Amino acid sequence: MVLYVHAQQNLVDEKPIATIGKAAITSREFLSRYELTPAFHRSSRGKIEENKIDFLFSLIAEKLLAQQAMEQGIQSDSVYRTELSEVERLLARDELYHQEVRQKVSLSEEEVQQALAKEQTELKIYFLYTPTLKNAERLKSYFQKGIPLESVYLIQDTALAYEGPDSAIARWGNGDERIESVLYSLSLNQTSEPIKLDDGYYIAKVMGKSITFYGGEREQKTARERVEGILRKRKELKRMFEYIASALKNTNTTINAKLLKEIVDILNVHAQVEKAKNDTAKFMLSDDIVQAMRRELKDEFTKSFITFSKYSWNGETTVNKILTDGFVVDHPSLKNIRAAFDQRLRDIIDQEHLTQIALQKQLQHSESVQKELRMWRDAFLAQTLVNTLRDTLTISSHDVALERTRISKDSLQNPETAEIISSLKDQRQKYILDRYLGVLANKFNVSVDSKALSNLEVTRTPSLVYRYLGFGGRMFAVPFVEPNVQWVNFWKSGNIVLP
Repeated sequence: MVLYVHAQQNLVDEKPIATIGKAAITSREFLSRYELTPAFHRSSRGKIEENKIDFLFSLIAEKLLAQQAMEQGIQSDSVYRTELSEVERLLARDELYHQEVRQKVSLSEEEVQQALAKEQTELKIYFLYTPTLKNAERLKSYFQKGIPLESVYLIQDTALAYEGPDSAIARWGNGDERIESVLYSLSLNQTSEPIKLDDGYYIAKVMGKSITFYGGEREQKTARERVEGILRKRKELKRMFEYIASALKNTNTTINAKLLKEIVDILNVHAQVEKAKNDTAKFMLSDDIVQAMRRELKDEFTKSFITFSKYSWNGETTVNKILTDGFVVDHPSLKNIRAAFDQRLRDIIDQEHLTQIALQKQLQHSESVQKELRMWRDAFLAQTLVNTLRDTLTISSHDVALERTRISKDSLQNPETAEIISSLKDQRQKYILDRYLGVLANKFNVSVDSKALSNLEVTRTPSLVYRYLGFGGRMFAVPFVEPNVQWVNFWKSGNIVLP
C-alpha cells in the first residue's frame, strides 16, 4: 500500500488544479507526487508557495510532453513499452494480492475486543531457552516437581544447551504470535509448556501483570486502530502463505547451480573485504559489486540462470532484480550469504510466478491498475520524447574545440571529448526544450486554478517513499518529477494570476 506522508490532506478530491489539453492535474496527483519525492528545496522557510508553483509547472511540462509524445506515436517505442510494462507487471501482482489476500481477510468485533483486552495487559515474564526438544522436556520435568522457574540458574555453556533465566516485558502485538498466544493464556505464576519457535524452545512463567485503561476517546481510537492493524496484518500473512502454497504447487523452475555458486562466492569475497575495512556486522549488495561481478563473470553472467517454463533470466537480470529490492546480510559469513541469497531467489521466483498468474487474469487491464498507471505512462512518455529530442542534437568538432578552449582558460581540467559533447548537449537541450514546451503550452491550452493551488496544504520536509507491494518487492511510490519551469518564459498566455 502507498503511504501518503501528508495523510490529513483530502486526497480523494479529484478536482483539477490545472488542465492541459485533454489531461488534468488533480489535487490528489499533485499532493502525492509533491510529498513522496524529494525536490525543489522544500526545507526553505517562506518559500512554500514558490515551491508549489515550481512543482506545478514542472508537472505541467511532463503532461505537455506526454500528450505530444502520444501524437507522435512514441507509445510504440520499445524502450518506453519495456519501462511501462515493468511497472504494469508490479501493479498487476499487487492487484492480485488485493483480490486474493486483502479482500478475503475480515475482522470480527469479537476478535477485536479480545485483542484489545490483551493490548491493555502487559506481562512480566521469566523464561528459559534451549535449542532441543530433549532439553526442553528435561526442564519441564523439573518444574512438574514444583521447582520454581525463577530459582533455576543455568550457565550458558559453549554448546549453548541452555540459556537463562532471563526476564522480559511482553506487550501484545510486539512479539512472535506463537509465543504470544501461549503467554496470554497463562495465569499469574503459571509456567508454560515448552514453546517451539524457529531457533529452539522456550519455557516461560508469568511473574506479573499490569493493565492500562484508556479513558479518552482519542486513546481508545488509537488503541483500536493499532489492534486492527496488527490483526489484519497477521491474518493477511496467513492467507498469503495459504494462497501461495495453493497457487504455486504445480510450478517448475530450475536454477543454474554452477553460476549460483560463482555469484555467492563473489558476494562473499566482497563481504569479507568490506568487513576487514569497516568492521561492520552487515553486508549490502551495491551497484559497484554488481559491476565487479559483471567484470569477473564476463559471458557467464549473461547465461541462463533461472529457467521458467517458457523463458529464463540470466545472471545479470536476476542479480539486478535482487539489487532493486535491497539485499542485506547480517554477520556475513559464506553460510549466511548463501542462505540469504537462496531465500531471495525463492522470493523473486515466487513473485514472478504470481505475476504471471496476475497477467493471465488480465489484472493489468483492471480499472485500479490503469488508474495508477496513468502517471507512470505520462512520466515515461515525457522522458522518451526528451530523449528523442536529445538524439537529434549534433555537436560539431568546431563546437568541441571552442568549449575545450573555454574550459582551459577557466581551469586546468582537460575533459574527454565525450564529456564535452554531453555537456554541450545538456545546454542546448535545456534551451530547445524550454522553447518547445512554450509552443506546446499554447497548442494544448494550459490553464491553472490558482485558488485551488493556493488552498493545497503541503509539508516542507523532502521525502523519498517506496511502495511495498503485495507478495513482496517494492517500487517508488510515484515517478520523479524533473524540475522544469523556465519554459514559462516562452509561454504566450500571460493571463495566469499565480498565488
